Amino acid sequence: MSDRLESLSASLIGSHDPPGTTLHFTEDEERFIRLPASIHVPPFPIHHDVRQREPDDDYIERLCYVVDQLVKWVPELFAQLRFDFDPARTLRPSFSRPVDDAPMPARLIIYMDLAAHPGHADRISPTNNDYTSDYRSRDVFLELDLVPTGADGMQPRQLINETWIGERGRGYFAQGIWMDRDLTRFLSALVEPAEHPLYPYYPFSCRFRSVAHAPPRWSGGELPRAVRRLSEVLAVVTPSLRDIESVLRDTPFSRELTLFRSLRDAIPEWVHRSFTALRTRAYLTDDDRKEYVLEYE
Repeated sequence: MSDRLESLSASLIGSHDPPGTTLHFTEDEERFIRLPASIHVPPFPIHHDVRQREPDDDYIERLCYVVDQLVKWVPELFAQLRFDFDPARTLRPSFSRPVDDAPMPARLIIYMDLAAHPGHADRISPTNNDYTSDYRSRDVFLELDLVPTGADGMQPRQLINETWIGERGRGYFAQGIWMDRDLTRFLSALVEPAEHPLYPYYPFSCRFRSVAHAPPRWSGGELPRAVRRLSEVLAVVTPSLRDIESVLRDTPFSRELTLFRSLRDAIPEWVHRSFTALRTRAYLTDDDRKEYVLEYE
């Protein structure tokens, strides 16, 4: 991580998010946070030599410029983060940090999408062969997950086996089939209210070959509580993960599955209560696209 990003992240310890940021989802289930005001995202170089394992100064300067603006609205989210540079995914920078005061080793992992999303960005300059668009936007596309880690606090615990089921079609029309989506639906339905599912918000998911928790909130000391929820869910599902995988290889997910019903009954009641006040509300944008916002009653 560059010295500048590291010092910026360290300076945010003890900061608190101002109100006004909300969590949204596109119709394609992409997550993004909506800020109270727009930020400016400069052009980023499209090409990077994957043999170059360290980011160059120009890339870091541009990324710091974006993070400098974000921390005005979500300082708690970026406090103590480590920048994990991936030379193959320079337009999706990732950040992570261990969660302190949590009941088990866990890590917050954030992926930020720097590309301009149609309908969410006011482009200032067009994309060319070398650089992305220069744009302003209130919407920041982020994947934000808590994952259990090993004793080193770094690598996600590998809890899920191979999720490949097979393929359909032949030749050029062959398509792979994975059970990741059904696993995510299974895990989330264990905790979400049966009377009002929270789609497209999935509280728990199959990610990183593990069980991940996407916390609905991250400020005000919420992350340690979210890790506690994750640990309670893991205590119930981990002994049955091989059985869950076996069932979902042959049967699409359903709330009527015997295994699902028995595991849902075993989830502590306080975990269920964590999601009863949540609602996802659908709305139409100015250009008639359907989106969702996560709200509290």
